[in-house]
Amino acid sequence: MTENNQTHDDSASEDHAAVNFDALVVKAFAEPDEPAPNDSDDEAPAPPISIEDLDHLWSAFLKLDEWIFLVQPAPGKDPFPFIGMIDEQPWLFLFTDHERLRRFADRHDLLDLQSNAHFITMTPDQSLEWLRRLHAATLAPSAPAANPVPAVYGIRINEGPRGWYAPLESLPAIYGHLKELGRI
Repeated sequence: MTENNQTHDDSASEDHAAVNFDALVVKAFAEPDEPAPNDSDDEAPAPPISIEDLDHLWSAFLKLDEWIFLVQPAPGKDPFPFIGMIDEQPWLFLFTDHERLRRFADRHDLLDLQSNAHFITMTPDQSLEWLRRLHAATLAPSAPAANPVPAVYGIRINEGPRGWYAPLESLPAIYGHLKELGRI
């Protein structure tokens, strides 16, 4: 993996600019404007999630030219994507464009001393293969003690109000489902 860094990059590929991931996320996880009337004291059921809209979101993500993994600056160490804890689970953080990565890195004090955001890019195919191997190593750790494989639960994409996520174990099923539908 080759690490990159940036201060600001307005040269995002057309692929990134053509897809409005915010709109896709809002549509996929839309909640009704008002909760349904409920005569009981129980909580209203969660709104249904549209499988078609989720398929559209994931297929757009899987069709990107590259996935951008945030890297925490660590001078003298091999670059490795940043792992953050959410709900006591370790997650990798991926972004659909450099500006989202930069904003996240800035908000979470993950810039280097020159205010650069570090990242690694991989194609979706490379990413999925790497994530598959990482998941397998997490399940059956056999790495030497000098180079342990970190445990990772899943990926968080565009972390924030317009982000989404998946456990690593779900990625092959998502990919297979969309491949079967001819969406990727």
